[in-house]
Amino acid sequence: MARSYQYPTQFLRTSTFSKSVGTSATLLVGDDRSRCAVEAYNDDASATVYVSSDPNVTTATGRPVPAGQAMFDQLGRGPLYAIAASGTIDVRVTCWIEPPTA
Repeated sequence: MARSYQYPTQFLRTSTFSKSVGTSATLLVGDDRSRCAVEAYNDDASATVYVSSDPNVTTATGRPVPAGQAMFDQLGRGPLYAIAASGTIDVRVTCWIEPPTA
């Protein structure tokens, strides 16, 4: 399924990596004040992952990210956690920073 937003062209992509998310809260990215945006893409074929800034995220309190979809946080400087209702879900994380000024 196509993503419904445009990537932030004003930012520099710094890293893309994969995290396995299970039934316990998993840290996707830590606190980083130099980061200005983060995307968490649910790479699973059918399961929903739940995302939150709360280290005690649950399926009831997290923001649902359906299979094949992503959530984007343009002020993504703080930590981000995820949890699955069952099994293990592959989440692709991409981080951006603002380009240096001349």
